Amino acid sequence: MTRVQAVFELLLAAGFWGFGLVATVWCLTDMSALEVTFYRFAIIIVFVLIICLKSSWRNAFRYEIWQAWIPALFLSALLIFQTEGLRFTTATKSGFITVLYVLIVPSLDWLMFGTRLSLALIGFVWLALLGTALITGFGAGEFNLGDGLTLLCAFCAAGHILTIFRLSKSIKNPFVFNMAQSAWAALFTGLAWAVLNHEPVSWPMNWSVRAWAGLVSLAFGSTLLAFYLQIRAQAKLSPTMSGLLFLLESPFAMVFAFLLLGETLGPREQLGAAIILLASAGAIWSEKNSKLVN
Repeated sequence: MTRVQAVFELLLAAGFWGFGLVATVWCLTDMSALEVTFYRFAIIIVFVLIICLKSSWRNAFRYEIWQAWIPALFLSALLIFQTEGLRFTTATKSGFITVLYVLIVPSLDWLMFGTRLSLALIGFVWLALLGTALITGFGAGEFNLGDGLTLLCAFCAAGHILTIFRLSKSIKNPFVFNMAQSAWAALFTGLAWAVLNHEPVSWPMNWSVRAWAGLVSLAFGSTLLAFYLQIRAQAKLSPTMSGLLFLLESPFAMVFAFLLLGETLGPREQLGAAIILLASAGAIWSEKNSKLVN
């Protein structure tokens, strides 16, 4: 796979995740945040049992399962925080707070592994942070509990990106690896649901058609396919470059939220979205023309 294909696959994944925020809002009308997170992975577990364990992928699954648990831990945490946060904030705002990991990823990569970054790339990361500040209203008294939970999600997302990057050379089958991390994530979220959930359990027969549609989209689009594309693409791209491309999750979320939920942005938020897009495009150009290889 070429770098161009990797960029395209990450853009496609960002589109799935952007729509996934709208799908999560649909699910939350009938389910708790922990239920949504658990069920999206439980569906994948059924897929694993039917497809993976009864095919030639069985041995590959046994290999990938032992290196997938750490990424799965970050994945479970980021989705729990993001889903719970969507109970208190909008899908549009959640999308743009989540992408704060574009600043967290290179910072952690530098602190933990000593990875050098070009000045241009650092500049685009900070530009992206400015855009995110504008769209979320930092300093304007608009930051709420949902925004705080989504900020925790951003830190977990950075951890997930970095662990996938560090494991990318040892991942033999990205699709099977994604199913393995989904299996771990189902276990982790199931345990969190059993310990932390204090709300009555909802019954699937009482869910609306929209909630079902949202859950199926989350399972097969945002989870099975999007994370598979992420794992494939990160074998060709640096963690900082990946994080900056993931920025496009937020404008995708904005468009879907406008079309399907009626959410809108004011002039300040629109300026923030435009700055984030500019930072993404600049980062792609910067790394393409840089001699520095992360």
